[in-house]
Amino acid sequence: FRSSTILPIVHLLPDIAPVTVITNFQPVIRELTKFSDIGLICLGGNYNQRYDTFTGPICEQTVSTLRANTWITSTTAVYDGSAYHPDPQVANVKRTMMTVADKKIMLLDYTKFGKTAIHKLAHLNEFDLVIVDSDVPPEKIDKLRKDGVNVEIAPLG
Repeated sequence: FRSSTILPIVHLLPDIAPVTVITNFQPVIRELTKFSDIGLICLGGNYNQRYDTFTGPICEQTVSTLRANTWITSTTAVYDGSAYHPDPQVANVKRTMMTVADKKIMLLDYTKFGKTAIHKLAHLNEFDLVIVDSDVPPEKIDKLRKDGVNVEIAPLG
């Protein structure tokens, strides 16, 4: 249950350094400690072993004191034009991050579509950009665009 959607973006960050990254996701923290020209703000809180991340009121409170130019995220499920997550605390941290970010980007691969989870994060049209992979069926992309979602298709590989 660890996010593989966001990790490829992390490997691109050295190309745009210097940059500061705010994260609660342990794999991103571990990867970015390798680069001296990338600032790293680690969000603490309650450790969630299933998702290898920090959540809870401490994490949410810390996020609410920050501001981010761009927030890039993913989620586990997309159903009827909305993003969902199975864990309420993860969803809460993501919703809090949405409030402090100037630009919001959602990354989705084809495996997220048609799945459901109990906690709604947001409708996809609340994001400035939704990037999907080329395996997402064209009819799903068309439906998103009809719903006002700004979608771009990234090729696989």
